[in-house]
Amino acid sequence: MKDQKTITVKVKILTPLLGGRAVPREAKVIMDKNERTVDSLLTKLHESCRIPREEYNKHLGKSVSVFRGCFLLKNGRRIGYFDNHGFKPGRGSDLSIEDGDSLIILFAVGAG
Repeated sequence: MKDQKTITVKVKILTPLLGGRAVPREAKVIMDKNERTVDSLLTKLHESCRIPREEYNKHLGKSVSVFRGCFLLKNGRRIGYFDNHGFKPGRGSDLSIEDGDSLIILFAVGAG
């Protein structure tokens, strides 16, 4: 029986560029119902899958987001993207998280 104080969100990670790390292609993130935001979900994802938020990029000479160049889709709709500094929401995007939502971190082919 499911705990009524938590929500479960399925996250797919479809990117080949995580520095050779063993990263799951799909994860279920269990969150407290009071933490219903994309930022909270990403924090839980990084913690539960042991994915660092940043890694050193020798070409840029600084640390950048491990998901740099990826889009974030929620239930099939793009809600933002990741730049060097992390997640940037799209204008007018719904950043709330509901039980059963599905998120995809998708590498944008041709992005830099």
